Amino acid sequence: MFFLSILCSYIVYRYDSESRAGDVYAKEKLAYHRDMDQYLEFKKGYYEKAAEKLDASASSDGDA
Repeated sequence: MFFLSILCSYIVYRYDSESRAGDVYAKEKLAYHRDMDQYLEFKKGYYEKAAEKLDASASSDGDA
């Protein structure tokens, strides 16, 4: 069973090497990085808003 899984993995790796070197792979990689940059910008905005909200609640607690 172990040999069969190694054989199947090798076959997939061997036939997939052409797709990793092609234009489609390059476009997918660029799209992934673009989407990841957009995701990180959204997360940055979320954390900045959360920090502002915490600062506002901390300052209102300190005034009382």
